[in-house]
Amino acid sequence: MLAVVGPAGCGKTALLNVLSRRITGPSVSGEQFLAGCPFDDVTLRRLSTFIEHDGMIGSLTVHETLKYTAKLVLPRDINAQERGERVDEMMKTFELTPLKDTKIGRISAGQKKRVVVACQLMALPKIVFMGSKTLPLY
Repeated sequence: MLAVVGPAGCGKTALLNVLSRRITGPSVSGEQFLAGCPFDDVTLRRLSTFIEHDGMIGSLTVHETLKYTAKLVLPRDINAQERGERVDEMMKTFELTPLKDTKIGRISAGQKKRVVVACQLMALPKIVFMGSKTLPLY
């Protein structure tokens, strides 16, 4: 794990955006290596996720949100039972089980952050880019 710490406005988010290749162009230069080897954008997207507080469908429950995420991000060869077990594991890990049947639109900001992180980690990415504004509140 690597944490980048500093005062507001010092470039922490800009650094995350460059490392995750969300910002590109002539103003960005340098080389990136993964395990000592150069890599392309496709490889980075396959291995990583960038967690940000994004919009969720307020009319879905916490469980439905995680269930649909699992259908979208888990490999096709994972059957429905295994997907369900993964959803249950994420709900337990992020202490979302008591909120299982609660609509996203009715949970607190901190609870929404936990749902967002659980959804993004559903596929077990090797690299996670996460800004401080997205950290789950416990």
